[in-house]
Amino acid sequence: MEYKSYARRWLLLMILCIISFTQIYTTTGFAILHDVVANYFSITPYQADILTMVGQLIAFPVGIGTAYFADILSLQALMLGMLISLEIGSLMCAIGFSSRELFYVTAVGRIMMSSIMGVLRATQVVLAANWFLQNETATAFALPQFFMKLAGIAGSLIYPHTIPKVHITANGTEEYTSTTILFTATNGIFSTIVLIALIVGALYCKNYPPSPPSRSQEQLILSTTDSAKNMTNNRRLSAIWNVVNSKPFVLISAAFFFASVSLSYVVYLMPSFVLSSFPELDNTTPGYISISRTAVSALSAMATGKILDRYKAFKLTAFVGIAGVALSLLCLYYAHSYKLLSLIYTGYCVAAVGQSVLITANVELLVETTYPCDKLRMMSIYGGIAGLGVFLWTSAIRAVKEKFNVPSATILATAVATVSMLLILSVSPDYKRLKTDKTKSETLTDRLNENH
Repeated sequence: MEYKSYARRWLLLMILCIISFTQIYTTTGFAILHDVVANYFSITPYQADILTMVGQLIAFPVGIGTAYFADILSLQALMLGMLISLEIGSLMCAIGFSSRELFYVTAVGRIMMSSIMGVLRATQVVLAANWFLQNETATAFALPQFFMKLAGIAGSLIYPHTIPKVHITANGTEEYTSTTILFTATNGIFSTIVLIALIVGALYCKNYPPSPPSRSQEQLILSTTDSAKNMTNNRRLSAIWNVVNSKPFVLISAAFFFASVSLSYVVYLMPSFVLSSFPELDNTTPGYISISRTAVSALSAMATGKILDRYKAFKLTAFVGIAGVALSLLCLYYAHSYKLLSLIYTGYCVAAVGQSVLITANVELLVETTYPCDKLRMMSIYGGIAGLGVFLWTSAIRAVKEKFNVPSATILATAVATVSMLLILSVSPDYKRLKTDKTKSETLTDRLNENH
C-alpha cells in the first residue's frame, strides 16, 4: 500500500487547537479571578474551585463511556461532539453571568464546556496517529498543548487586568458590572468562534485519510476495522480489559494520576495560594505568574515534541519532567514559608515546564509501550484517570490549606509527585511502535538491495 500524508491534517489540527484554546482560556478566567467569581455568586472558595475543575471530575465517566463505545465513536464524532459541547456550554455561561442569581446555569455551562477534557487528549492522539507521519506525531500532539499554553497566557493577561480586585463603591458595597460584562462578552465571543469551527469541522473532518501515513497506522486501521464488526457488550468489556490489563498502561496511567497534582497546584490553586501568602497583592500578580509560567511551558511543549520525534527518549524525558515538578514544589514550599515573591515566580515557572514536558513525553511513552493497543479506548481511559486525579488532588490540597496553611499543602503535593517519579522509573522502555516502523524500513531496504 502507498503511504501518503494529506494537507487536510493541518486544518483538522487547527480545529483541535481552537477547541484546546477555548477550553483553557475560559478555565483560566475562573482560576485567576477565583475570589472575584466567589464574591460574585456569594459562594465558598471550594465551590469556586468546582467551577474551575468540574470538567476534570466529569472527564472520568466521559472517558470510560468513550472507551466502552469506541467502536461506534470516531475521530469525526469526537471532534464534532466537543465542538457542540463547547458551543452549548459557552452560551450557558454567557447567560449565567447575566445575573448573580444564575450560579447553577453557569455551573451547568461549565460542566458542558469542561466535559470535553475526558476525550480531548484521546482525540489529540487519534488525530496524530490517523493523519500524521510517524515522525510528526509528537509535534502534532504538542501543538494543541502549545495553544493551551497560549490560551493560558492570554487569559492571565486579560482577566486580572480587567478586574484587578473586587471593586468597592463609595457606600461600601461591591460593584459587579465589570464581572458581568467580562464573562458574558468572553463566552459570547467564543460561542461565535466555536460555531464557525463546528461548521468547518462538519464539512471537512474525516475519520481517516484516503491512504494511511505509515505502516504502523495501516495495521491499526485494519485491526480497528476488524474489531468493530459484530461488536457486542461482552466484546466491548473485553476490549476495555485488554487495554487496562497491561503493565505499561497501569504504571504510566498511575504515574500520571499522581503527577496530575502538578496541574492542581500550579494551575488551579496558584492564584488563591499566592494571594493567601501575600494578601497585600491584587489579581495582577497571579496573572503575571501565570503568564511567565505559561510562556516557558509553551516553549517547552514544542521543544519536547521535537526532541521526542528526533531522539525517542520517551521514558527519560518523562522522568525529567516529573523530577522537575517535584524539585520546584520543594522550592515553592520554601517560598511560601518565608514569603519570597521572586522565588514564587521561579518555582511556578519550573513546575510548569516540568509539567509540560511530562504531559507530552508520558503520552508518547504510553503509545509506544502499548502498541498496537486501541488508542481511542486507551486514551479515553487515560484521560479520565488524569482528570479524576486533578479533581481529587485539588480537593485534598485545598482541604489541607484551609485546615492548616499553604506550606502544609505544598508538602502534600511534593509527596504525591514523588510517587509519580517512582512509578515512571518502573516502566520498561519497550518502544513497540518504533520497532514496527523500523522493521518496515529495513524490509524495504533489503528488497531494494536484492533488486540491485
